[in-house]
Amino acid sequence: MKKFRVLSFWFRVTVVFHLAFWAVVYIILVRHFSISSELKGIDYLFGGLFQVAVMLPVYVNLFLLLPFLFKRKKYLLYLLGLAVDAALFLGFHGFVFEKLTHWLFPSYYIIGYYDVSLLIVYFLIFVGVTTLIQLSQSWFELVEQERRIQRLEVEKARSALQALKAQINPHFLFNSLNSLYALSLRKADELPEVTLKLADVLRYMIYEANESLVPLQKEVDFLQKYLDLQRLRLQPQTEVRFEVSGDIDRLKVAPLLFIVFVENAFKHSGKAAGKGAFVSIQLEAKADNIHFRIENSKGPTDIVRDEKASGLGLDNVRQRLDMLYPGHVLLIGDEAECFVVDLWVGEERGENREARIERRE
Repeated sequence: MKKFRVLSFWFRVTVVFHLAFWAVVYIILVRHFSISSELKGIDYLFGGLFQVAVMLPVYVNLFLLLPFLFKRKKYLLYLLGLAVDAALFLGFHGFVFEKLTHWLFPSYYIIGYYDVSLLIVYFLIFVGVTTLIQLSQSWFELVEQERRIQRLEVEKARSALQALKAQINPHFLFNSLNSLYALSLRKADELPEVTLKLADVLRYMIYEANESLVPLQKEVDFLQKYLDLQRLRLQPQTEVRFEVSGDIDRLKVAPLLFIVFVENAFKHSGKAAGKGAFVSIQLEAKADNIHFRIENSKGPTDIVRDEKASGLGLDNVRQRLDMLYPGHVLLIGDEAECFVVDLWVGEERGENREARIERRE
């Protein structure tokens, strides 16, 4: 029913537009063909008959030639169709002024234009103007459709971010609360500081990460506090490294872009036994590009992960990367003693992108 109402409204708008267009054309034709400054009945009649004659080729072009030939890029056939349409106009013009006029208005003696070259000029003017109007309308509709698609993509990305936050928050919050509980039992001096870090992390995830882009420095601060909280629940022999280099003050990045990989790294590093457990993170900001690399140890129970593996929210972050960074490179590898993730996001395209893949492989 809703679709029917939309079509009905569109039809009414189209009809009104066409009526208004031909009303303006009629006034112009009457003035154009009048033989004196004072309009007479014959002027109104002649202008109306000429308009009727020219409407046929105009609508043949609008409803047949443009949609079935021109818009399908069959340009040679379209030009041939215009030639046939012009011939149809000449024949119909002669029919209107030689036959139809005498049948409908026998008391008037009306002579039409029989100069073929002049009639072709009128044909080109009317068909050209209406074609430009139609193509302009199609262009505006295309622009509006692209805007709708962009709005849908923004909403989709926002929904993906909300889903990602919903996945991370409970898992991370429960672990952090357990760590706080353990510190409180020991009456540890670092309890107030840890509580503040947890509050800062949650504030960033819930409020500040709602923006489409955040300063890279804020994302780095968030990761640093997240790692500090993770260290509380890890075994003392587990090594956690986080190295940041480059101009991180100038760049912006999509919020919570790296946290999925960090979560998965801690999840799998915990399975490694003895002193070999580690998580190593490197983030390099260079020009307009960011290189994020994370490695983590793996235990004997870890299964092999290829590039299509799906960890915590990994499918989700792939979709976000495809929408926000179409030229990104994401490589996930399973090496002898560790898992490795390399991610490049930024403005580089083409050869640089392929060189990074070749160098990594």
